[in-house]
Amino acid sequence: MMTIIAFLGLALLLVGSGVLYVALIKPFVLQRGIRQGLRLRVYRVVLPQYERNSEDSNKDETSIIAVMEQLYASFGSIKGTKSMFTPDPHISLEIVNPTDTDEIQFFIGVPREYVSVMEKQIHGQYPGAEIEDVTDYRVFPQEARMSAAAGRTKSADELPLQTYQTFESDPLNQITSALSKVYHNESAGIQVLIKPAPKGWEARAKRIVSKMQEGYSYKAAKRQIGWLSIFTQLKHSQNTEQPPKSLAPKQQELMEAIDSKTSKPAFRVNLRVMAVAEEETRAKQ
Repeated sequence: MMTIIAFLGLALLLVGSGVLYVALIKPFVLQRGIRQGLRLRVYRVVLPQYERNSEDSNKDETSIIAVMEQLYASFGSIKGTKSMFTPDPHISLEIVNPTDTDEIQFFIGVPREYVSVMEKQIHGQYPGAEIEDVTDYRVFPQEARMSAAAGRTKSADELPLQTYQTFESDPLNQITSALSKVYHNESAGIQVLIKPAPKGWEARAKRIVSKMQEGYSYKAAKRQIGWLSIFTQLKHSQNTEQPPKSLAPKQQELMEAIDSKTSKPAFRVNLRVMAVAEEETRAKQ
């Protein structure tokens, strides 16, 4: 009886803490996050045009894009605040076709304390890059109709995403092609907000890989490491799930992709797409 009362008391305490966080603390943190975003230093980045010559004739698009992967990895040096009352700092990456020009432009927004680090990293990977401070720039006109959307993954964090290494062509070409179709008095852009992912997801992913190495499929491996696994094992101790002798080819490929993902720096990502036009129907197109 006392155990049941203690359990109910703990449950009520957890529910009350959640309600308190949503009602009082979360709005405060969101407001601080907005103010933090407004304090970002924004820079326009112009990269040197790549020209193929005899010395680098063997280079392909994959090797050129790989340079950017190294730049992304350097963003992992941004440290979190380790406080539930202060949002972690983030970096904003934007590709925009502004209304006042026909040129597609690239912008990067960084916390003020990381400006020098960002400049060194960009010039280290792209020595000929031009970096211009445009913190007060305005991409979208004030009097216009805006349409916006956000993207997110539907699958678990440990599952791999398709990268430039598996695309048949440069995926950026598709983005720039779409942005180039806006009219002179319109604008469109894509913004990616990133911050280092909290530690912990790698451990879960590696545990899944470990179980898959034993022969379990991905779904079975997830059941083996889930928090309900202890109850499942107690209930079905006489009928435990036995792994097959070897993984199917697709499961083997998936296991290798998950294992490869754990070796890369991970980020929390907020993907936004925005379009501006004189009419709302046009902006939504």
